Amino acid sequence: MPPFHDVRFHLEGLWLLIQGDARGLQRFDISDAGVLRSFHAALWCVPAILIGWVFQRIAYFHAYPYGGESMTTFVTKMIVIEAAQWGLPVLCLAGLSFALQFRPLLRTLIVARNWFAVPLAYLVAVVLTPVRLLSDQKGGASAFTTFSSTALSLALWAGVLILGWRMLVTIMGGSPWVRGATLVLLIFCQLVLVQGVASLMGVHAA
Repeated sequence: MPPFHDVRFHLEGLWLLIQGDARGLQRFDISDAGVLRSFHAALWCVPAILIGWVFQRIAYFHAYPYGGESMTTFVTKMIVIEAAQWGLPVLCLAGLSFALQFRPLLRTLIVARNWFAVPLAYLVAVVLTPVRLLSDQKGGASAFTTFSSTALSLALWAGVLILGWRMLVTIMGGSPWVRGATLVLLIFCQLVLVQGVASLMGVHAA
């Protein structure tokens, strides 16, 4: 696992990029080894991932109170979904970089995306997933919690769009259409492709 000062170093680089300061690019190692090391950011997401898994398991028990798949099967499915969350965006970015001819920026985008996933994972696990679980419960507060879950989801993804756009402006510059396509693709990977994998496996991903 990368040391905390390494994580802080990269997150500060992201913040500089969001503020429009290109010096943030200096925080990222975009060599072959550096791109591979950026996937170590997933290790810092493990606590958030486990929190999400616990809530997902609770939701599963509520849906199937009299039995269902084993813990081993459940964990295997969740590992596949997490692998999709880290692998599919990279594959989509690579394809888009060839189609729209921004291949020189691909490594920077991969590294930035991987480190951006760390704070996002904790926001989803600590804030969004518990509220979604409550919204699935029956009772008088169900309508309120459902509304809260929807509002939090919209606020979270609106924030991701704004911060992601500002970061891409600094990294990519150039045509806003290319930046827009890149941002939409990344959101599409998370909200559609990864959710599709989760649905196929019978697991509702947060």
